[in-house]
Amino acid sequence: HTPGVIHSMSQDNHLTIDECGKILLLQSQGKSPSQIVEVICCACSTITRKLERNSLNGEYSSHTV
Repeated sequence: HTPGVIHSMSQDNHLTIDECGKILLLQSQGKSPSQIVEVICCACSTITRKLERNSLNGEYSSHTV
């Protein structure tokens, strides 16, 4: 177990608030979806869809989850 790394999604296959916050942090650090997947441990398509659905003026917002 690596500190700060989220190893699995919640049981209902939805991203948790913590995972969404981690996506926001990683994206703000310039990480690509494939790099974010390495931390969140879910399908790249999940990250890509989440970024597309929850973007506000081209920037991801965990508040629009």
